[in-house]
Amino acid sequence: MEKGGLSGIITAVLLILIIIVAIGIIWTFVQPSITNLIGGKGKTGEFSKFTQCLDIKIKPTTCVTSVNEQKVTIQRGSGKETIDEIKFIFETQDSQIILTDQEAIFGNIPNEFGSSEFIFNQNLENIVSLKIATKIEGNFCEPATEINCYRETTQGEGEEGTCNDGDDNDDDGLTDFPNDPGCDSPTDGDETNHIEMLFYAYAWESVDRSGENLNKYNQEYKYIIPWPRINQNTPQEANESTSLMPEGHKVLFDFNSDLDLSRTQSDFCTDPESGNITRCLWYDNGLLIVKQTYNAWFNEYKNIGGQADAFILDNEHIKESRDAINARKNDGWTNGSLDEGERTWNAIQNDQRNTSVFNLLGFDNIQTVWNFSVRIEGNSYIWDDVMLDWATEWLNNATYNVIAKYYPNIKMSNYGFYHYSQEFPFIGNNGQNTSYTGDGTHIGTHQSTGSELYGNIGFVLEGMKLDGENNYVATPFNGFRLNTNQIRAMKLSSTTPIYPWIDFYSFDPNDNGQYLISNNNYFKENLFHILLTSPDKAILYWNPHGTGSSKADLTDDVIMNNTLAEFNQIAGYQDSYTLVGIYENLAPWGDDYVLTGIRSADRNVWRFTPDIINGTHVVNQTSNPVIITTEKSVITIQEASIYTPTNPMSDYGYWIIQPSTAEYPIIT
Repeated sequence: MEKGGLSGIITAVLLILIIIVAIGIIWTFVQPSITNLIGGKGKTGEFSKFTQCLDIKIKPTTCVTSVNEQKVTIQRGSGKETIDEIKFIFETQDSQIILTDQEAIFGNIPNEFGSSEFIFNQNLENIVSLKIATKIEGNFCEPATEINCYRETTQGEGEEGTCNDGDDNDDDGLTDFPNDPGCDSPTDGDETNHIEMLFYAYAWESVDRSGENLNKYNQEYKYIIPWPRINQNTPQEANESTSLMPEGHKVLFDFNSDLDLSRTQSDFCTDPESGNITRCLWYDNGLLIVKQTYNAWFNEYKNIGGQADAFILDNEHIKESRDAINARKNDGWTNGSLDEGERTWNAIQNDQRNTSVFNLLGFDNIQTVWNFSVRIEGNSYIWDDVMLDWATEWLNNATYNVIAKYYPNIKMSNYGFYHYSQEFPFIGNNGQNTSYTGDGTHIGTHQSTGSELYGNIGFVLEGMKLDGENNYVATPFNGFRLNTNQIRAMKLSSTTPIYPWIDFYSFDPNDNGQYLISNNNYFKENLFHILLTSPDKAILYWNPHGTGSSKADLTDDVIMNNTLAEFNQIAGYQDSYTLVGIYENLAPWGDDYVLTGIRSADRNVWRFTPDIINGTHVVNQTSNPVIITTEKSVITIQEASIYTPTNPMSDYGYWIIQPSTAEYPIIT
C-alpha cells in the first residue's frame, strides 16, 4: 500500500475520533437541557408537563365571597390524570392570596367530567377575581382561566325587628329568623330572600294528557319539565319545547337512537362451534353510526338557535349487553347444551379482537370468570369492573363527546351508571354489594341511578343483617332508608354530581305492594332526603302515560310538583350544599329514624323522618332546642325550631331549621 493512501486513512480516522469527542463534549452540555425538555430516567420533562397540562381540562365556574366565607365551583372536563393538589389564587386590587384544596372546609377534587364546590372560611376582603392551578406529578400547571368574583350581598336595611316580629313580611310562607332564608339574624331588617335556585323534575312525559304534545312545558306545574326526545322529535320541534323551559334547565333526552351502538350486526362475534353470530363487546361500526346520527341532529339544532343545558340518556342496552353476558355466564355449561350463553362466551374467547379485552382483564381465559356452576369471586369481580369501564368508554365516545362539541357545558347522565366504594358500599335492592366490583363509573358529567330508588326490598336482602343483629325486614321505612343510603353511597363515593331517577307516587306494577314506599308518605320523604343529599337542582322523573299499573296519572304529577314546591320554598336557593359527609355519612341501619341536612341560604335545614308505622317517637320540644325522642335515641338540635308548611305534603317527618353557625344535631 502506498504511504499516501495510508496517511489518508489515518487522517480520516483521526477526524472521526475528533468529531466523536466533540459530540460527546457538546452532549455533556446540552443533555441536561434536552432531558429537562422531554424527560428521562423517570423524570417528567417540560414538554411532557406541557402536554399533561393541556390534557387536564379544569376551570373555575363561580366565585362568591363574603368577609368570612368563599365559595368556589370548579368544572372538570376530559382527562384522567390524577390531580394531586389545587391552588385557588384569589386576586385583590393590590395583592394575591393563595389557598389550597386542603384548606377548604368542604369540597373534593372532581373526577373526569365532574364538578365540585369548595368552601373556605377565611377572613378575606376585596376579592376581585380567581384562577386555579392544578398539581400533576409534582408540577403545577399554569392557570388558564380567570373569572370574576362577586360579593354575596347582605340584606337591605328595613324596619327594625322585621326578622323577629312574628309576621311573614315578604309573603313567602316563611317567618322570621332562622326559618325565613332572607333573615341573617333576629335583628335583620329585611326578610327578602337569597337568590333562588329551584329544583325541578326532568320528566319522561308532560303533565298534559291530551296526547298532542308529550313534551310541552306547563307553567301550572312549573317544577315538572318534560324533555323532547331526539329520537322522536326533529330539531325544530325540540327547539319549540326547550324555548318554553326555565333558564338553566333546557333539557333533551334520548331513549332509542343509540341502539345501533351495541346492535350493529357487522360488529357481532361468531361462535366457532355452532357458526352462530351473537352480540359481544366490540362496537366499531355501531359507534360510527351513532356518532353520525348525533352529529347531524345536534348540528341542525345548534344552527337554528337551540339551547341545551342538560342531556339525559337512557341507554340500558350497552350495559344490558354486558349484564346479559354476565347473567348467562353459567348457562348450559353444566349440562353441555349449546345455548346462547355458551355461544356468547365461545365467540368472545375466540374473537381476533380479544387481546384488547384480555390486556385489561389481566387473564386470557374468560371461562375463569365463572366455573359455570359456582362463581369464582376474583375474576368475576375483575370482569364486572372492566366491562363497566369498557361500556362507559364506548358510550361516552358515541354520545357525550359528540354533544360536548356543540354544547361544551352540557350536563349529562345515563341510566344506571353510578359510583360506589368499599368504604361506602351501595347495597342493591336484593342485597348486592356493588363495591366488590371497583368504584363504578358515569356517562358524561353526572352519575345516575337505575330503578334502585323505587323502594323495593328483595327476598335476599330481607335475610341479611345489615345492622349486624336483625334481618332487614321489608317495611316501608326500611325501603325508604335503603334508598337514602343508596343515594348517600353515591354522594360519598365520588364528587361527581347526581341525577337520580325517581318513579311516580302510585307505582306498583304487580299490584302486590312490592314497591314499599308507593302510595304512602314515605315516597315523599324519600324525595325530600334525595334532594337534601344531591342538590344539583334536578331529578329524573319517570311518569309514563302508558296503560295498567305502570301508568302515572295527573294525581301522581300533582304530588311530584307540590312536593318539589315545598322543598323549594325551604331550601331552593343558589348556595345550597348537602351536609351528608360533613355531619353524617350513611344512615345507621339499626336506627329508627333518618336525619338529613342541607346548608341553604346560610341556614342548616334538616329533615327528620322516624319509623312512623313500626316505631314511636315524641316531640319533647319544638324550638331552642328541638328535642325528639324515639325508642332508641334522643335527638337534640340547638338554636333550632320545627317549621310546618301551611299544607305539608307529608306528616311522616319534620322540617327543622337552625342558623348555619349552630352546633350540629346531638344524638344520645
